[in-house]
Amino acid sequence: MKKLWAAISLDLRRTLRNRQFIFFTLIMPVGFYILYSRMYSSSAQFQGTSWDAYFMVSMAAFGATGVLLNTTGTRVARERMTGWPLYLATTPLTATRYVIAKILVAQVTALASIVIVFVTGMLFNHVQIAWDSWGILVMEVWLGAIPFAAWGLVLAYLMGQSAINYGVTIVYLAGSFLAGLWTPLKFLPSALQHFGKLLPAYQEAAMAWGSLAHRVFDWAHPLTLLGYTIVFGGIARWLFVHQQRLGND
Repeated sequence: MKKLWAAISLDLRRTLRNRQFIFFTLIMPVGFYILYSRMYSSSAQFQGTSWDAYFMVSMAAFGATGVLLNTTGTRVARERMTGWPLYLATTPLTATRYVIAKILVAQVTALASIVIVFVTGMLFNHVQIAWDSWGILVMEVWLGAIPFAAWGLVLAYLMGQSAINYGVTIVYLAGSFLAGLWTPLKFLPSALQHFGKLLPAYQEAAMAWGSLAHRVFDWAHPLTLLGYTIVFGGIARWLFVHQQRLGND
């Protein structure tokens, strides 16, 4: 446990020192929320709740997705170029601990992004939600974003540093749009609606959307997200071990 915590502490400090990363992953979702929440009247109702609250959850999910993909994807790709994983191979840090450490650091940063968007919704658009519901919404979006940390690791090991930014951007923006975070799925063609509901970003946001509308909790969402996390996490671990072996050959 001490080795794992040391890895988490080191990686978290390196992340928080990156001012450009902090700006684009923490501030941009807030800016988009303020801009696009004005598309409809603040009193407009949508999917059983207000548009301001609905889009607040969408942008919180969007922000968390971006944080996780960039923290694990872009950062790990750069570490690969510097030989950092090969150095780690000489330490007691196992492949499993490495993957867990990366995911946990990404989750801490993503939590900050979610809270900032929610606070903006509460103060700027006066989103009115019961106090006990705020914590539930934060946890649903936060835990629902875990697969993207593992997905970022997979992208980092499949792409080089020159291509990782394109890969992360495509997954981030295209995935968010197709999942209905920017434009609700009901406004997209039928085929895209069915496809969008399969994506992890939709599953993540759908849990919180359901809570806003006071619908019965659908366990299919967290189970699907758990499946994504196991698959992506397993692939990331295998790729990490494979690179270590190549470096030792």
